[in-house]
Amino acid sequence: MIWNTDKQTLDDLNIFGKKGKDSVYALFNRTCTTGGAEKLEHIFHYPTTGADEIRERTQTIQFFCSTSATFPLEAVWIEVMVAYLSDRDSRTLLRADGETMESKLNKWLKADTQLNFTQKALKAIGECLTRLNSFLEQTNENGQSSAFQKMQKEVKSILNNQEFKAAYSSLVGTRLSFEQIASGDRFFRFTHYDQLQHILEYVYWLDLYISVATVARERKLAFAEVLPDGDQQLHIQGFYHPLVPGALGNNIEMNASQRVLFLTGANMAGKSTLMKSFGITVFLAHIGLPVPALSMKFTVSDGLYTTINLSDNIQMGHSHFYAEVLRVKKVSMELAAGKKLIIIFDELFRGTNVKDAHEATVAVTALYSELENSLMLVSTHIVEAADDLRHQCRNIRYAYMPTVMKDHQPVYTYVLTEGVTEDRHGMLIIQNEGILDILANGKKEKIYE
Repeated sequence: MIWNTDKQTLDDLNIFGKKGKDSVYALFNRTCTTGGAEKLEHIFHYPTTGADEIRERTQTIQFFCSTSATFPLEAVWIEVMVAYLSDRDSRTLLRADGETMESKLNKWLKADTQLNFTQKALKAIGECLTRLNSFLEQTNENGQSSAFQKMQKEVKSILNNQEFKAAYSSLVGTRLSFEQIASGDRFFRFTHYDQLQHILEYVYWLDLYISVATVARERKLAFAEVLPDGDQQLHIQGFYHPLVPGALGNNIEMNASQRVLFLTGANMAGKSTLMKSFGITVFLAHIGLPVPALSMKFTVSDGLYTTINLSDNIQMGHSHFYAEVLRVKKVSMELAAGKKLIIIFDELFRGTNVKDAHEATVAVTALYSELENSLMLVSTHIVEAADDLRHQCRNIRYAYMPTVMKDHQPVYTYVLTEGVTEDRHGMLIIQNEGILDILANGKKEKIYE
């Protein structure tokens, strides 16, 4: 079953990012093969909600993280194998009994392109399968009966089959005759095509897991623990933004008694970064990848929706406020359908006047807090809304990102603190940047011209 999210959420959290820019996907993509990279991308695009699958993937990555394994194969071998196996036209099959004087002359002149490529591909197959077999012989089982472990056992069985092993072993370290090339061509490209494809599938998954495990080990990422199914809850210690150098960690706990985290703070205090950090951590946990945190426990939800960098829609004629309304409507309809969601709204209803934004924020947040099996992180500059919510709701936690003033300059701690803050430093930031002086001096110069 697909875990529910959308392009807005992926863009908000910079899961894929823009070409040439850092992204969460790029952070984990140390894969050596195109197939491994494609599988990793597929996991990010189409996450699943299965707790068992999440546990299996986490345990497999933990295993390779503990072994410090490196990918044992050369990427060029895989590329050549894939290109070679893509041609299934039987008319291109080399025949040991069909060598003509012309083909003998071409071979001697090294002008037979097909023959040269087939020989290169068979050499790649021999090297690849020999190295892979050696790697698997040295790799201990992790004790888990996962889909990956099952595939690994099947690949071991293929590689240790007497006939199959004799065939690929004969391709290594010796010059191949025309008869050996023709025989190997039939054996691998046609007779045992399915077995090679199965091995390649395993190799791509191996590449993916070793890539992610390497990142987890180098960055000291944590492995989230999936809790038994039940009421939604999250326990995250020391989570941070993985793409921000030197980012500080924060803690969040959400459960039935604290379904909503109501976040306040001045401009530039770190609210949006914290919300993105939280969203990325939740996202990674639900695809079974290591998370940027000290520890995490969670129950599996049905999806994650964020509204952080929402824009208007000129083509549809939607203003920013109407885009916000439609976004809230979409999430609300998912909740009404019984979905267990984690929701992140940054500065809810910022596109309208303060009075309407105040009333709408209180109304929506209060109703969301009453819904079972949903968790919500919402930020706002309208601190007065907190007073209204305190009178209406008992399961909202209030926290803020502090600002400390030093020599009339705001200094930000980036550490989540209990309570509500009335810090407002927008005008101070404008003054400190000298914008008013620039405008005033420009006006004076124009007068005296």
